[in-house]
Amino acid sequence: MDDKRRAELGTKLVMHSKGPRQLALEYNRYVINGMLFRTLSRDEGKTTQNSGVCVPTIDGNTYYGKLTRIIEIEYYDTTRYVLFKCDWADIKINKGYKEDEYGFSLVNFKNRIHTGEQITDDPYVLSSQISQVIMLRMKGTQIGLL
Repeated sequence: MDDKRRAELGTKLVMHSKGPRQLALEYNRYVINGMLFRTLSRDEGKTTQNSGVCVPTIDGNTYYGKLTRIIEIEYYDTTRYVLFKCDWADIKINKGYKEDEYGFSLVNFKNRIHTGEQITDDPYVLSSQISQVIMLRMKGTQIGLL
């Protein structure tokens, strides 16, 4: 790494160590990676739904959620991060997740995780880590078909 790059990284590290600015922006919709995401409240009454999300993990699990808040934070060097707060379904087999005979994922949002009630809960994810999914509500249930 050359001296110029090292100096740039040093400046960025100093700016990030100060923490984000005091003011954050909140959105009810956001476009990233060519996809439009909307919060669950913004989706109400719309014919198209854009609040269904999923996050694949390194260990092979995929977490499914419903987007509830979109928050943009900015650091003093003008670096910005967009955080998505989601209601996450518990993906344990036979608790909140299963696959049907056709390979579709069935997710039950009645059983949720990372609700924010415990200090170890983290309902936020970077917007760059998330993918969009289509959720259909099965009649008379809390189960969604993905």
